[in-house]
Amino acid sequence: MANRWYKKWMLILMVVLLSYGGVKGQVLQNAGQAGERVEKPLIQMAILLDASGSMSGLISQAKSQLWKVVNEFATAKQNGVAPEVQVALYEYGKSTLPAAENFLRMIVPLTTDLDKVSAELFALETSGGSEFCGTVIKESLSGLEWSDKPSDYKVIFIAGNEPFTQGEVDYRESCKAAIAKGIIVNTIHCGDHQVGINTMWKDGADLAEGSYMSIDQNQQVVHVAAPQDKLIAELGEKLNETYVAYGKAGGVGKQQQAAQDKNAKGVKSGAAVQRAITKATMNYRNALWDLVDAIKEQKVDLAKMKKGDLPKEMQAMALAEQKAYLADKAQARGVIQKQIMELDAARKNFVADEMRKQGLKAENTLDGAIIKAVREQASRKNIKLEAVLDVKQLEGLTLVATVDMRDVDKWRSLGIQSGFGDNEPICDFIARKAYVEKHGTVIEKGERFEIGSVEVVNSTDTYGNSGTKLIVRSAAPQEGLEFYGYGFSRTEKSFWAIDKEVLERALKGYFTIE
Repeated sequence: MANRWYKKWMLILMVVLLSYGGVKGQVLQNAGQAGERVEKPLIQMAILLDASGSMSGLISQAKSQLWKVVNEFATAKQNGVAPEVQVALYEYGKSTLPAAENFLRMIVPLTTDLDKVSAELFALETSGGSEFCGTVIKESLSGLEWSDKPSDYKVIFIAGNEPFTQGEVDYRESCKAAIAKGIIVNTIHCGDHQVGINTMWKDGADLAEGSYMSIDQNQQVVHVAAPQDKLIAELGEKLNETYVAYGKAGGVGKQQQAAQDKNAKGVKSGAAVQRAITKATMNYRNALWDLVDAIKEQKVDLAKMKKGDLPKEMQAMALAEQKAYLADKAQARGVIQKQIMELDAARKNFVADEMRKQGLKAENTLDGAIIKAVREQASRKNIKLEAVLDVKQLEGLTLVATVDMRDVDKWRSLGIQSGFGDNEPICDFIARKAYVEKHGTVIEKGERFEIGSVEVVNSTDTYGNSGTKLIVRSAAPQEGLEFYGYGFSRTEKSFWAIDKEVLERALKGYFTIE
């Protein structure tokens, strides 16, 4: 079998995510229909943190990794429309909170104001107390303004270390009530995995169709420094120059922005870089105090604004000058944001390569647990977490055929060729006729294929469609057999964030991955 593999074949697979754009309340110029307004889908995420005395490590991880978690949604799309990301924050189990209120507090309601979430996280302190998981879940269900749309991704992440059963409110009732409203509950036990199972953390997740995970709250977050980090962080701060504060909230907003830049720089684990990347995406929105965002989102009418609400530098300008001034700021912001995202693309590939070389994993900390769950669950709501392709993590994986595919016609009859769909990647595998004629078979069930190298190249298919191709080559010498996967973005060259789970979904039932 090994000798046959060393003579046998090469695999070329391509997975491309279709990407589109959309903004809530923003006029879209689609199909020539100016004035059409598209309601943005929502991603609503409530984070419930155990703030008892032993959880200082958990809080530190949350402070340093908020921006990394938010960046998972940086280029997310649902049916071609970018969702609005809202984050809420609760603390529970803190002895300094009133016992009559079950030692818990809503810190921030569901909001798009990520600077506010960051500020509150950095102000958070721990102290010993009683942790009532069922109670805080119940409070978050009633205290937050959850969407009633089944298509929106609504999720709770609760992290702590005491038994899930504590308190007068039955956790089972809370978790059942959550999923009845379409809200997934993910549980993160800080400590031994089996202890979390024994103390019902897993049961809570199972009841609400969520994931159970265990982490080490005191472990240092994995961070690989990249050559691009310094410039990304500098550009992130330079973006502040493009913000135009207005109204009563303007001064506070500008100060908050600078303060959270400083907080991010003050912690390790690449927080300043991740924050800069967030500021380069649509998830960083400040329409309540920034005039550029406010005009973009149609929150204000510049012609009707009071002179006193305008920044001093704009008060003496005519309306046409004001518009030109804001347009220049918006253009400058876009240029810097594009620079950051281009640098981040190179940074991600560098980091992935270094993590592979060093054998590093980022799954045993809060950010890793949340990101792992989000990647799986968002797809249930048809949310595509589009990102720059991290191809290096495919290298070294082994594909094992689960179907006996003895000729091209039978292979096609298995449904591997999917055709061009509007919202799914295309895996269209074609075998070389000469190879089939020579060997009389394509793939036999149980045969194994080790991925040796991966690269991305520009490509054009037989129909003249241009796109980008992910080439996955065998670790063994090649002989005549190729598999092609064609799929081309309708609007831009962009990829799935390929990982083991995404590749497994793409190949469906024809291979498993080891």
